[in-house]
Amino acid sequence: MARILLVDDDPDFLEITRLILIQHGHEVFTASNGTQALAGLQAHTPHLLILDIMMNYTLEGLDVLSQLRMDAAFAQLPVLIVSSLTPSQAADFYAGAMSLQAQAWLVKPINPDVLLHAVDTSLPADREERDSTL
Repeated sequence: MARILLVDDDPDFLEITRLILIQHGHEVFTASNGTQALAGLQAHTPHLLILDIMMNYTLEGLDVLSQLRMDAAFAQLPVLIVSSLTPSQAADFYAGAMSLQAQAWLVKPINPDVLLHAVDTSLPADREERDSTL
């Protein structure tokens, strides 16, 4: 399956989501802030980033997304945005995330089936290539 970096400042969301993804065969690494997210990208080279758009730290999700898009190694990395707000409630964040090529915006609490579908559709289609990098 895929290597996923999951970033959120809510420890309960991190743990529940991590367990859902692991139960479906994914290798999951977590980070609780933007600084850890950037370090995790370098350390784990994920196939997918699931990123909270609004975190209570100096590096918000949009800052992380902007920085990773400037790095050639991560310019095409699929990113799923998670938020407790709908796109209309967070219009500026939504517009920024979509302009930085986020694949989807998922609203918390996230239905596990919706999460898994978003993960599956966001991952590269060539599973053999992806699996060979694990």
